[in-house]
Amino acid sequence: MEYDDKLFLTLPYIQVKTTKERYGIHACFVVRKLNDMMERVGTYINDIKTKISSEDFREGKIAKFIESQTAKLPTDVYLWAALGSMVASLTLKLTRNDKDALFVGQWAAPFLLFGVYNKLVKTHGHD
Repeated sequence: MEYDDKLFLTLPYIQVKTTKERYGIHACFVVRKLNDMMERVGTYINDIKTKISSEDFREGKIAKFIESQTAKLPTDVYLWAALGSMVASLTLKLTRNDKDALFVGQWAAPFLLFGVYNKLVKTHGHD
């Protein structure tokens, strides 16, 4: 069983003979089934990777426009927005506005994700 890259960790085939000697026929059957399943999953994954690499994916007009506009912003803006939402959340928590603090505090993760997306678009470009 071979894979194109190191993305998937392949487990070595278990020796059926030693399994049968140690654990009996039922364990031998289970090991054979597991080995068959591993091989089918590997084949399925390779088929999907081949299909994805052969198809041509293009961005739509809206996605291109959004990427072109967000690429103009420095990535630091998203980092500072995340830190600002954390500070605002702490301030709201200290003033006993618990629900508002939770709401504002949850903005940090999306801001950081936007920053990562922005960095990817700037580094690798779009289409």
